[in-house]
Amino acid sequence: MVDTSKIKALKQKSKGRKPKPNIIPIIIAVVVISIVALLAVTIPSIINSMKEEKILTIQSLEKTKNDAKNQINALFSKYPNDPKKSEFITKISAAKNEEEIKKIIEEANKYIAIKNYKENLKNSIKRLYGDYYFDSPLAQKIISEIDTTNSINEAKNIYVSNFEQLKEDARKYYIEKYKSQVLNSKYVKIVIDGKEHILTRDKFLEKLEEYDLATLKKLKVSSINMCEVTLPVLAKRVGAPPKPGDRIMVYEFVNVSKNTVVLNKDKLKNEYSFWNFTGNIAKTGIIAVPISEAIVKDVYVVLPSNSITYSETKSSEVTLTQDEETESAKKELNIEYKLNGITNILHAAVMGKIDYNKLTYKLGKYGYRLNKLEDETQIFDPEVIYLFVIEVPSDKSSEIVGLGFDNSAIAKISD
Repeated sequence: MVDTSKIKALKQKSKGRKPKPNIIPIIIAVVVISIVALLAVTIPSIINSMKEEKILTIQSLEKTKNDAKNQINALFSKYPNDPKKSEFITKISAAKNEEEIKKIIEEANKYIAIKNYKENLKNSIKRLYGDYYFDSPLAQKIISEIDTTNSINEAKNIYVSNFEQLKEDARKYYIEKYKSQVLNSKYVKIVIDGKEHILTRDKFLEKLEEYDLATLKKLKVSSINMCEVTLPVLAKRVGAPPKPGDRIMVYEFVNVSKNTVVLNKDKLKNEYSFWNFTGNIAKTGIIAVPISEAIVKDVYVVLPSNSITYSETKSSEVTLTQDEETESAKKELNIEYKLNGITNILHAAVMGKIDYNKLTYKLGKYGYRLNKLEDETQIFDPEVIYLFVIEVPSDKSSEIVGLGFDNSAIAKISD
């Protein structure tokens, strides 16, 4: 059975308790309100910060763009009208970030590097031709080919593969220029590296074909008036006698002081026939000063008047006839000519007193034969005097005419 008393006691106990309140909704509400309040305070600040950051980013990008455009202007300073300049600036204006701008600058640097290289190659070709650059179809063709290249290697290959042909082509223009300058000249004066040389026109035309392009470009050419003079020189100051047509340098022996030479050493050392100033001045007190180049026309040997004796015997038959009935008489005569002195011998030959051909045979090319004999025997006659008929520039003739065998010397110029 159920104990009613217990039930009643429980009910009574139950009636005496208060219900517990639910605070979770309140907590949630407080948190929400706090968050809303916090957001209300911080969101405007965050938004403002984001706006400021965006503004700074835009300003930074604009500054980068301006700096990049300045770089483009500097890169294209030598080529202000190049259409690629505007193209690169337009790309920079449209760029959306700094990385994109960086790539544009790299592309522009590469373009300018190739363009500079091509310009250097083209300028090199122009320097090869000088004033004749626009006259050469070959030069124009090669430069056009270089302009169409898109890389340094491609441009270099075109230049290198055609360089020798370009040099030879340029040579032809300079050669033709000089040929036209001396068209009506007999003698030509050329200046190379400050040194003058005298050549016949024919010899100059031969030399032209030998000169490389560098020599042709610095060559100075002019026609020159020449006159004939005679020059006596002691054999010991001649060496091997030059022949007609050879070029020689004429020297004058002058007294100089040691101090004069030392002070002008650098200026004079390439102008003299020898270079041992100190030794030669100490021994002789003289030096050989170059006067002018000359061209040999004739060479003679001056012999002492009584140095040669010539004898010749002639046999002749004389026939005498009186009339047809008279027997003829014959007689052989021996005539001997004996001449002392070279002048007497020469005049006798000219007058037919002695055999002209025999004399020519015996004395022909006397000087050259004497020089050859001296070489073969090593016996030298220092008293022999050579008389040269030479052609010299007209403005130098007065200096050479006054030279005697005692103060003159020559040196053959090797072509």
